[in-house]
Amino acid sequence: MAESYHLSFGIPVATFGRSTPTARASRAAPSSRRSCPSWRGQREIRLGDLRPTRDFTFVEDTARAFMAVADAPAEAVVGRTLNAGTGVEISIGDLVKTIAAAAGYEVTVAEEAERLRPAGSEVMRLVCDSSRLTAATGWKPTVSLARGWPRPAAWFSQPENLARYKWNAYTV
Repeated sequence: MAESYHLSFGIPVATFGRSTPTARASRAAPSSRRSCPSWRGQREIRLGDLRPTRDFTFVEDTARAFMAVADAPAEAVVGRTLNAGTGVEISIGDLVKTIAAAAGYEVTVAEEAERLRPAGSEVMRLVCDSSRLTAATGWKPTVSLARGWPRPAAWFSQPENLARYKWNAYTV
């Protein structure tokens, strides 16, 4: 719709995407919350399909990408679709293990049938190509998954923070 308004009425817009999946509790992004049982003493984490891969961008990099687009010359970004991401993918199963390791826990990850999506509906691979954004603004991600996860892991390890989440609820 934004592109349509740009093309039809000359409204200066840039469509901006980020690679991190949406933060619904049934999606991959809240995997850190699903790892919370490890902070509660449980060592098994139940998820849906563990095979899909995703490209996770740390929030600081996402904020810098938005600022890079805002600060770029209009001719470099207006009317263009720009994506921010790392270009690095990780499976959901490996992601949970990475998060648990960052928190200092060993966990087992189990697939749970009720959490599997209907046949043919799972997107198996989401990985970003941010080359247009880099060319237009010079932006590149700076925080790797390995460097980024210890910070939220430390935050979730605090009982007052963990108490805010329904760690054992599955939401569709």
